[in-house]
Amino acid sequence: MATVPLDREQREAIRSELRVAASRSKDIRQCLEPDRDGHTDRASVVRKFTELPQWVAMLDAIGWHEPLDAPNAVVVTVDSALATWARGAAAELERAFAEFYVTDQDLDALAGLRLIAKAA
Repeated sequence: MATVPLDREQREAIRSELRVAASRSKDIRQCLEPDRDGHTDRASVVRKFTELPQWVAMLDAIGWHEPLDAPNAVVVTVDSALATWARGAAAELERAFAEFYVTDQDLDALAGLRLIAKAA
């Protein structure tokens, strides 16, 4: 286990990225409904259930919400699994930059994910 300091903007930006990722995920119920050929979307269900524990681990590490009295810098404990996930999430976010206008919040999320990825 290692620790890394994240500032408020980085924590809020990572939470925002997780909300975006969750909104892109198909609804599990929709994935279980057979299409006109009788097929269901097993891959999406497996992916969603694989991602959920990783999202929970990240939110557990950075906090599920930002209290009004939270200090700007918070030390976050990072294990190797969270660091590995953050490395992949940072790479995915950076690749996605080509698809939209990059904001300061996007850059804060990327910086925070990179710090977490390097921590363990």
